[in-house]
Amino acid sequence: MSTEERETESVSVWTYTENAPAYAGAIAYLWGWSLNYDHQNAPFPLFLDLVGYSQDRWGSKCSVWGTTETNGLGWLELDLLAKALIEYADNPHDCDRWLDGLHECEEHD
Repeated sequence: MSTEERETESVSVWTYTENAPAYAGAIAYLWGWSLNYDHQNAPFPLFLDLVGYSQDRWGSKCSVWGTTETNGLGWLELDLLAKALIEYADNPHDCDRWLDGLHECEEHD
């Protein structure tokens, strides 16, 4: 078990996201904002698909964007998505590790 897995095992997903490191703050915020949507139409799964995280970790995309009719994203969601993408582009390896920890926390909650 990795150090990051041990660290996330006893942490709630809320604590994990509220204490996100600076390089993943916008990603954590996008995750929380996406809870206002049904899972597949939320901006966060689209983010995971755009950066290739879902395909790399689970072997498939996790959003329905591009495969079904959607209403699109509002200006606020687009802004949050853009900020998360910039963070990821600036520090992809650390962001991937942080996303792994988020996934671990979600599985335990």
